[in-house]
Amino acid sequence: MPFNNFFLNLSNENKGFIYGFVGIFIFSITPVATKIALGPNNSEISPEFITFGRSTLAGFLSLLYLLTFKKKIPQKKDLLNFSIIALCLSVAFPLALSFGLIYSTSIHAGVILAFLPLATAIFASFYFKQK
Repeated sequence: MPFNNFFLNLSNENKGFIYGFVGIFIFSITPVATKIALGPNNSEISPEFITFGRSTLAGFLSLLYLLTFKKKIPQKKDLLNFSIIALCLSVAFPLALSFGLIYSTSIHAGVILAFLPLATAIFASFYFKQK
């Protein structure tokens, strides 16, 4: 059975698991890939270039996805919210990670990144006053 037919016959739940695992895998190699890009003496590629190169590539791929699959482009009223999210996810996080990896190892960064979902849940429970 060809891969495309196999994937099309999966339930949405199973497709969600596959997409989730692919996302987790890509996210988990972020510190290692960034440390490799920085080089052995942290002198190969600057943290700024890594950040903005990554952001540019992500932006082009996102635009390509929107245009290829004819997805709706966000409305003007949503641009402020999307801009804040984009600034945090595509500039602040990678830039902080790149600078942090100059002084640390990718293993330490991976441990800290693994703690983020728990920290997010704790922060959200306090922010939304939930138990």
